[in-house]
Amino acid sequence: MAFKPTLFTKEKKMQRPFFHFCMFLVICVGAITLANYRRSKLPALIGAKLPPAIGTVDQGGTDNAADGVRLMLVTGTDGRPCSSARGAEILIRSLKNKVDYARLHDIPLYYAMETFDDAYDIYWVKLPLLKKLMHTHPTIEWFMWVDCDAIFTDMTRGIPLDEYTDYNLVLSGNATAVFEEPDWLGLNTGAFLIRNCQWSVDLLDATMALGNRYTTRRDTGLLLNKVLRGRAEASHGKEWPADDQTTLIYLMATQPHLWKEKTLLDTTSMYHNWWVLVSQPLDQLLEDADASMPATWRPFISHFTGCKFCHVQHADEGQKEACMDTFDRLYRFADNQVLERFQLRHKSVDTEEIQEI
Repeated sequence: MAFKPTLFTKEKKMQRPFFHFCMFLVICVGAITLANYRRSKLPALIGAKLPPAIGTVDQGGTDNAADGVRLMLVTGTDGRPCSSARGAEILIRSLKNKVDYARLHDIPLYYAMETFDDAYDIYWVKLPLLKKLMHTHPTIEWFMWVDCDAIFTDMTRGIPLDEYTDYNLVLSGNATAVFEEPDWLGLNTGAFLIRNCQWSVDLLDATMALGNRYTTRRDTGLLLNKVLRGRAEASHGKEWPADDQTTLIYLMATQPHLWKEKTLLDTTSMYHNWWVLVSQPLDQLLEDADASMPATWRPFISHFTGCKFCHVQHADEGQKEACMDTFDRLYRFADNQVLERFQLRHKSVDTEEIQEI
């Protein structure tokens, strides 16, 4: 009998849809089985209770210590949209800078755009956030907060946690201007380290008690103008509500028996370098950088206090251009330290263009 290839081809074509259907069923069953297996291995997150203790690092928690995770970098905004595209762009660059730093130093990064407690908005948003993180990450020893308007400008420098064994709070400040002659600029909370322990939770609670926008914030602001040197003059007669930074100074000054011993006010500008003071010698710093100066000269964190990038309508009109220009240049200076690992760098800190080294 003669072979009929056309019949064979037709039968094979008829079998293909059935074969594909069977394969689809096999894939679906496998995916469902894998999902159920993974779900069985995950803890129940909905309705789960928080860890029973805060700061269990101090109580012998070692889960993350075994992995070498002692520090978490934390930053964020209060979730309000920026008033300009330029402001939103700067926030993205600021976040990228922190992502790069965290990656280079193998540090977990938490970025928040939520307001965890409606009573604490704007600059107060960091306090309830840090409390939540202490509850949910009991084996992290330290949290480092960095404002969204501050960037790392020395990407090589690490955080010397071993130097802070005796302290629970580390930030830039002047002891005289906090404990002896309280000044509204006595310390800066744009970047600081806080240990995961009950002392820190108590400090956060005490600060938040004076900053609730529905109850205490306005009255606290009036009190701060009376107690802290320079604040009333800086407000030019306006009723400034309390902010977290000056409220912390007030607590330190009026309750030193509770907070002074465990607070390190760093005077080396490790955690705060005001952008105006960085911008003045910037050209010389860039020239020295090209001459392969050691990393110790670089400002570690540059803070753009007063620039209000996201809500520039509230910024000093005379500083807007200088703020943005300095940010761009310092951002690219820091970015060069990342790109150098790929044998690349910006042609200059005044352009986005890059070139091979």
